[in-house]
Amino acid sequence: MLCFKIGENWKCTEYSDTEHVKLEEKIPKVLAKIEAIVQEEREWKEQCVIAKMERERKEEIERQIKKAKDDEYHKFKDFYKSAHRWHHYMILKNYFEMIESTSKENNDDSKKDWLDWAKIKLDWFNPTLDIEDELLNDIDKDAIV
Repeated sequence: MLCFKIGENWKCTEYSDTEHVKLEEKIPKVLAKIEAIVQEEREWKEQCVIAKMERERKEEIERQIKKAKDDEYHKFKDFYKSAHRWHHYMILKNYFEMIESTSKENNDDSKKDWLDWAKIKLDWFNPTLDIEDELLNDIDKDAIV
């Protein structure tokens, strides 16, 4: 007695000789079953490829959204830091202007060197100018405030 099995475990189809029909006579049925299994496998692989492409597309969209959110957060954080630095700059500038006007009113030239120095440091600290200072280049201006 000859037996032929197609498939795996519970999906297995078995063809064998019977009392009235030999396996050889069932060959067209066996081939049709094999063709059906191959077609199902091909369709399953195509669905897997399509599902993978869709998953990758969604992941790319999520990455782009996350990058846009991160970029927006960092942009706002820089804006926030600049505003705080500007606020502290204005305090320093007002103080500088008060010292400068007091010196002029009193005809006091003793603060001239300090005023020259302070003006340079104000320009360095000003968030709209962002001028470099040879001695303070490696200082984080936002850490000062």
